[in-house]
Amino acid sequence: MTFLSKFKELSGRIRIAVFVSFVWLIFIFAVSYDVRSRYRGLNLEQFLVFGVGPLVLFWGVWWIREGFKNR
Repeated sequence: MTFLSKFKELSGRIRIAVFVSFVWLIFIFAVSYDVRSRYRGLNLEQFLVFGVGPLVLFWGVWWIREGFKNR
C-alpha cells in the first residue's frame, strides 16, 4: 500500500484539515520570516510556537478523540 493510495481513503473533512494545516504553516512561515534582515531570516521560536504548536495540539486532540470514538 503506497502513501497515495492511503491518502485516497481519507474523508473530505480530513483532506480539508490537511490542506488547511499546510496553508497555516506557509502563512506562519511568511509572517515569521524577517525580510528586512537577510542575516536573521526565520524567527524559529515564533514559527514553532504559533505555527507548529497549534497543529500538534489540533492533530493530537483529533487523534485522541478518534481513539475514544473507535473504542
